[in-house]
Amino acid sequence: MPNDMVAAVCALIAGDPRNHDHVEAVVSAVLRDAAGDSQWQTTANGWRPLLPSWIRPPTIGATVQRLVAIGMLRPTGRYSRCTDTRSGNRGKPQPVYAVDLGLLDSLCATDAA
Repeated sequence: MPNDMVAAVCALIAGDPRNHDHVEAVVSAVLRDAAGDSQWQTTANGWRPLLPSWIRPPTIGATVQRLVAIGMLRPTGRYSRCTDTRSGNRGKPQPVYAVDLGLLDSLCATDAA
């Protein structure tokens, strides 16, 4: 499947107004986890425990993909082992991301205006 198609589907899921609360909760969990790291780095291992139980799982991946697409999350090129025992992904590599603080500051300044 072409990357453009995947990006388009992720944009639709994350942009659907019915998913607003879910997207907001995912972004909040990702940023809270990253804020606890001196270099603002995060992985799914860090944000997964911060997610509310009512979140629809497809929204998580779509939201993270959108954050990567807009440059808010930047892959560091490093990976960590997944600790999730429920998904069947335990032990598989997952990307380590860094939050682009410049973009975050810019978005926050825009919201404040």
